Amino acid sequence: MKRYIIIALTMLIMATASAQEAIFKKYAGQEGISVVNISKSMLGLMSSKAKGNKKIKDLAGKLERIRILSCENKSLVPKVKKDAMQYVGKKGYDELMSTQEGSEQVYILQHSLGGNNYEYVVLSIEKNEVSLINIIGHLTIDEIKSISQM
Repeated sequence: MKRYIIIALTMLIMATASAQEAIFKKYAGQEGISVVNISKSMLGLMSSKAKGNKKIKDLAGKLERIRILSCENKSLVPKVKKDAMQYVGKKGYDELMSTQEGSEQVYILQHSLGGNNYEYVVLSIEKNEVSLINIIGHLTIDEIKSISQM
């Protein structure tokens, strides 16, 4: 029985990961859209170069990956917004915070990947721009907040 549960959980995690990859791959290389992927290796370099700031060094060492998708192409904003909302609407994400000021909406969501691993998503939607930030690592919500205050 344990074996079937482990197999089911593994398949669920893999399905979630492929859905996450899809939105970033779909829009990579399109005019007016920037997609950035920062790997664990690059974050390790950042950690080793952060001599003066122990906080940055500690946080960088806890990160597995950061991905950013930013769309400023007015004709694509509605489609990217729809896809981004579907991305964060997947089961398993807990809304930590949402705010709306004028036409700008910001959502911060969390998903446990097991153990101390978490995925955080920051989704910012404005009239003519959509940004999606995906952070995976061994971070607490307080550490995520401290990143945004740097």
